[in-house]
Amino acid sequence: MFAAVFYSAVKNGIALDFFYSMCKRIRKYNGAFIPATQNIADWNASEELKARTTAIIKNSQYMFIFKLSGPDMKDLCELFGAGESFNTEEQRRITSAATGNAFFIGSTELRESLRVEADRFVEDLFSKDAKELSAKSQSQQEGN
Repeated sequence: MFAAVFYSAVKNGIALDFFYSMCKRIRKYNGAFIPATQNIADWNASEELKARTTAIIKNSQYMFIFKLSGPDMKDLCELFGAGESFNTEEQRRITSAATGNAFFIGSTELRESLRVEADRFVEDLFSKDAKELSAKSQSQQEGN
């Protein structure tokens, strides 16, 4: 399950409770929950929200953190808390990441920068107008 603009969904207490309980169980069913935000400060908006989003983050199996501003990096460190946060080098990598680079956390020991590269088809989805893509898709479907 992918929750874009996660904060919008969790402003409602019922939705927050749902996401909180779901993220604690979803892996048992071979599922994944991917919360996404462009403003980490939203996750610190209240103490209840901070407590729940911290629990969601800490229960995450994998994390991809793309470039953050200095203030957002500080907010992320607050969510992680002392002892579980990011060292100076990791913070530097995150705040200076180029487009397409991310900081990956797979476990407490597996923390590394990586580059995300899209294949040609995905690049085309984001770089050509809808009319051209629609014609290409129709042509491919007729060929099958």
